[in-house]
Amino acid sequence: MNPEMDPDFPIGMEIKVPTSVFVEYGDVLEEGFELYKIQPKETMFSLVRRLDISSDSLMKMNPYIKDGLKAGMVITIPKQNIKIPCLLIMPKERQLT
Repeated sequence: MNPEMDPDFPIGMEIKVPTSVFVEYGDVLEEGFELYKIQPKETMFSLVRRLDISSDSLMKMNPYIKDGLKAGMVITIPKQNIKIPCLLIMPKERQLT
């Protein structure tokens, strides 16, 4: 970022400092967990119900959600706990005439 910077830089020298740091998910994600993207209108209540965990557990894994969930947020959840809702559609029976 600052290739021209002298290691003994003087006071007042301007340097570039990143506002975001990107790391590989594999470097920060513990085994047995996965990332989950919060969907629009998803609430803490609906999420902990689907995950079958307490809200306290979810907040310990993701302390930054204490201010609420926002669509697009990516959180850490236990791998085996997610229950994906599904809709079973039965074919209409043929009408006999």
